[in-house]
Amino acid sequence: DLHCCPPQTGWDAQQVLDSLKADVNRLREEQGLTPDLVFFTGDAGFGQLGEKGLSLSAQLDEANLFFEELLGLFEPRVARENLFLVPGNHDIDRTRVREKETDWLARRSAAHDEEKVTELIRQASEDWRDYLRRLETYRAFLENAGYRHLLTDPDRLVWAQVREIAGLKIGIAGFNSAWSCRGTENEKGQLWMGGRWQVQTLFQQLKQTDLRIALVHHPTNWLGATEDPRVDREIEHHFQFHLHGHEHQAWVHREGSHTRIAAGACYDRSDRPNGYNCVRLDFETGRGEVWLRRYDRD
Repeated sequence: DLHCCPPQTGWDAQQVLDSLKADVNRLREEQGLTPDLVFFTGDAGFGQLGEKGLSLSAQLDEANLFFEELLGLFEPRVARENLFLVPGNHDIDRTRVREKETDWLARRSAAHDEEKVTELIRQASEDWRDYLRRLETYRAFLENAGYRHLLTDPDRLVWAQVREIAGLKIGIAGFNSAWSCRGTENEKGQLWMGGRWQVQTLFQQLKQTDLRIALVHHPTNWLGATEDPRVDREIEHHFQFHLHGHEHQAWVHREGSHTRIAAGACYDRSDRPNGYNCVRLDFETGRGEVWLRRYDRD
């Protein structure tokens, strides 16, 4: 599981990413880790930089080269359809965030307003499409790069997929927590997700599976008071694993049959925390292991 800020944000990106790939190889050789599934919890890009840097489209293309190289580190190679991504706040085009949309969400603070947001995402009306314009470049990237398994609901950029591993059906749900982002530095406690609708809709597509994994960019405490902590409880109730990124902090929390794993940034900057994690589940013994890996420039 990885979360990322992209290579374009720093001159020292390559040394960090080269170290990550070397470490993946080391774990493969020493621990026999050869993944069936690879998860990326958002921020493949760093927003629309315009003349100051690469366009968002070019950033996402470069991220795809990294994904291709990562998948090829293993034998057998991890299939493209077993790489799963969700959008992050840096994957939005900030130039397409309009004030009227931000203002409408900012006025939705009462409990009954949750129904208005739910209807917005459920109906996928013209008003909803206005919000999704900020993720249009990300959606085009998924299509052009061949990630069609993540475009089963292109109008909302959520998805549900099932993979069979060791005779068990594994359900994977991709959530969209980035659609309400406007690109400011700190939006904690201000985001809307339409989380109850997303959880229930994706769970219905996966309820016949043996194990379910929820993939989302933001921790749920970045949502407003109407959705936090309710959405977290909904995910906990319907999914055995909850993977997220955004805060660049790697940790694991288990409560009962539910495990939450936060991903570090596979690249932020060399003097910032960088990391990723590997998880191995032994279905015969019921045992799980997590490797939390951290980059050290020394």
